[in-house]
Amino acid sequence: MSIVRQPNGLFAVFSPIVDNFVLVDADRDRLIEYFMEDERDSVVTFVDQRLKLIEEGSDQGAIVGAVTTWERALETIEQAHGAEERRTFEGLEQEKENGEEASRAEEQVDRAGD
Repeated sequence: MSIVRQPNGLFAVFSPIVDNFVLVDADRDRLIEYFMEDERDSVVTFVDQRLKLIEEGSDQGAIVGAVTTWERALETIEQAHGAEERRTFEGLEQEKENGEEASRAEEQVDRAGD
């Protein structure tokens, strides 16, 4: 796909697949919206395929070379950040087992991402 400036100063998207414009008279915000819609479809397909594989019990649900299980993720976190960080996420397992809400652990996840 190519973005080109139209004579009126707005933008158009040209597709080499159909050899035609697929969007015309667009401003910056409309271009972003257009490409996000297109990417959203790809992301939905990607996630659905991975979840289906995981539900079927396949390790192929993860990206090649990536962590494929919760336990492996915890091991990686411990190696990279230490046992204390691992315990932060182990709390999610315990809360689920105890039937407690996961809000405390979610807050910890948010803090860990900062």
